[in-house]
Amino acid sequence: MAQLQFRLVLVLGVLCAGLLAADSDGQQPGRSDGKLHRRAARPVFTERDWEGIFFTDLFAEGLVGEPPAAGAVAMAASATPQPGFEPGDETAAAGAAGWSQLIGRDALENEIKQLQIALDTQLTTPGRFSTSYREVNWSFEMLATWVAVLMQYDSEVRWKDSAATVLAAANQAVITTRKPGDDSFRYATAVRQSLTDMIRGGPFETAEKPVEAVDWAVAVNRTTVMKNLDFRLPLLKAGTADNAAFTTAGEETLQHASAIAALARVLAQPGVDTADDKSYGALAAAMEQAARELTSAVQASDFPGAQAAANRIEQSCNNCHGEWR
Repeated sequence: MAQLQFRLVLVLGVLCAGLLAADSDGQQPGRSDGKLHRRAARPVFTERDWEGIFFTDLFAEGLVGEPPAAGAVAMAASATPQPGFEPGDETAAAGAAGWSQLIGRDALENEIKQLQIALDTQLTTPGRFSTSYREVNWSFEMLATWVAVLMQYDSEVRWKDSAATVLAAANQAVITTRKPGDDSFRYATAVRQSLTDMIRGGPFETAEKPVEAVDWAVAVNRTTVMKNLDFRLPLLKAGTADNAAFTTAGEETLQHASAIAALARVLAQPGVDTADDKSYGALAAAMEQAARELTSAVQASDFPGAQAAANRIEQSCNNCHGEWR
């Protein structure tokens, strides 16, 4: 390094000397008196004077190690989004990650468990159901969404073998609970009980035929997913408000961040309302990217990075609401 610095200093000195000697009018810079001033003579160099300053063969003397394979640099650059890249590039980069890179299996299982707990409190009596059936309907809509993710999950996770059956029952429960009534209450209670049994290690019992594939147009209600995202945002902001809150709410923040990343991807799935709109897709991809950055920051105990990522999630929500509300 010292030798390289010496070379650079010497080269700069030579260039400066050449420029000064080339000032043909003989006038000192900054003066207008017209007087001539004697300059130093242009230095004369021989070939020996350049030895050790420049490489004779750059590839033989200056480079270390094997050169990268053709196209490797371009592939590496394209794999990591860079600041200032276009929304289309962001969408493509986001689409390259599988579900397991957005939400861990424990976090996915937690989302399903939380819905089972919510249904336990919502489905108590027919009388209560008659006034709270919309809450039950929203819970089943989110259950269908998360089970659709479970069915396509690209890693080992609990209940994946039952996902096609659970999704069929959840889809039907969404339809059934759109209106109150005794039949609606009984069906919802039966699905809730089967879900409880499955979480406890038993089979998921239902008369519904398992779905053959995920139909995102059926499994996702965009409005309900957006409400779920809006619910999480203030929790994220509270968990990254200061260093103490960040330390205390680490696990909860990680749960919400990974859930937001997955739900942002859900909103871009084929068949979901407005998912085919490019601007909407770019907004969803921006939220996903920010949520993934928040997940990484929490795992690294990086409070400034987490706070910045949470702010970007909030900004992506505001941008989406401003354009699509």
